[in-house]
Amino acid sequence: MNLKSAIMLRVTWQVARASLRIAAVQQQAPIAQKLRPLISPPRMSICNGNLMSRGIATGMTAEAPKIKEEPVTASMSTAKAQRSTKTTTTRTTAAQKEKAAIAKKLKKARAAQRATEARAKAKAKTEAKHERLITRRKAAAEKKKEAREKAKDKAKARLLKERERKKAEKERASARAERQRLAALRRPLVKRPKSTWQIFLQEFMAKRKVEHGPTSLPESARLAKAEFVALPQSELDRLQRLRDADKARYGQDVEKLLETRGVEGIMEENKRVRSLKKVRGSGRSFYVRLPGLPKRPGNAYGFFLKDASTLFPEAKSMPITERARFLGQRFRALSVDDRRKYDDSARRALDQYADDKKKYFAEVKEKHRSDGTPSP
Repeated sequence: MNLKSAIMLRVTWQVARASLRIAAVQQQAPIAQKLRPLISPPRMSICNGNLMSRGIATGMTAEAPKIKEEPVTASMSTAKAQRSTKTTTTRTTAAQKEKAAIAKKLKKARAAQRATEARAKAKAKTEAKHERLITRRKAAAEKKKEAREKAKDKAKARLLKERERKKAEKERASARAERQRLAALRRPLVKRPKSTWQIFLQEFMAKRKVEHGPTSLPESARLAKAEFVALPQSELDRLQRLRDADKARYGQDVEKLLETRGVEGIMEENKRVRSLKKVRGSGRSFYVRLPGLPKRPGNAYGFFLKDASTLFPEAKSMPITERARFLGQRFRALSVDDRRKYDDSARRALDQYADDKKKYFAEVKEKHRSDGTPSP
């Protein structure tokens, strides 16, 4: 039985008791005696309550005239009515208390449920807030880490760039010092004599600079070549006299150098300049050529070239590159006996060169001793 059915049953029961009290007050004892058995059971169903209500309504109207009046005193009716009223009031109060207790339990259960839901909601909210806080902290930490890494990479790149710059400056300074050193080493001890072409080119460039301004060496050489080929004999003789005078000046400078450094000192200097040319790839030779020094002979191929004009006359009309290629192939195709002939000639020439060189150095040393200069 649910709460609604219980309430309806209670209301029906109270209606029956109220009717009993009314009958008692009006001194209708026969009706009261009939109503009393109906309300005596403590528990009644909804159906019984409804039937009882309908029975009360019909019984009080239809059977009222048939009931014989019994003698009931007023005091007895009043006492019974008071007892019934007290009992009804007690039962009504108990029902109200029970109903209030049930409502209180329901209210307490709903309040507990709402409190549980509120705690769960607050806990979820706190957890979400904590997760957001953790996420923000992680994001901030990642951002700081990226910033540190970026700053570290930037510092590393800056340091690497600074090292490269210093290294480049050091290399440039080293290259500059090396160039200065090489320039000092390549500086000739004695200025070489100029040829007729060099003298003419120098005069041509000086004249053109006055007339047309500075020009590059290749352009000046290209323009001067046409004029140099068409020079008259008188101009060539003048250039030859200038060349001879410069050559005489060179001989005097070499004699002075021999007096200060000696032959062996000059030869050591020449050896160093030749090694510098070989290692560094210099296109010019700045060594000192001693006057009267025997010229070093060629190798076997040089002696073969001397005979090539008679052995291969058709090579004279070839261009120089084709002639060199042709003669090289013929030299490699020589037999062993023919090759030995040129090798023996080169060996004898080299031995003669060594003897002449020794003789030249002995004469120079003897000349220095006779002049009173210290022997090198």
